[in-house]
Amino acid sequence: MWAQSAAKSSGAATVPRDKTCHLTGTGGVDLRRIFADEVDGAQSGADRTRAETEFGLGCGVSQDLTLRASARADVIGDDGFTAGLSLNYKFGRNR
Repeated sequence: MWAQSAAKSSGAATVPRDKTCHLTGTGGVDLRRIFADEVDGAQSGADRTRAETEFGLGCGVSQDLTLRASARADVIGDDGFTAGLSLNYKFGRNR
């Protein structure tokens, strides 16, 4: 819980010293084999293989608030890199 009693004159909020962030790490590899299309018995295109890696780090700031950063890169197949940052908050009383 955020403490607001300190620094009342300036209106600044302070974080208690026992405030912790529960960290969670994720990672994985996605391998895909994509076969060529077949139209009227004739193959159209070529078979393809793709591989992606993904790594992420999540921080549970409180019971209701989570911050997550992730990165995904194509290793085999298409070239590309995606990075993301998300902030999730749980609304409502029934959690």
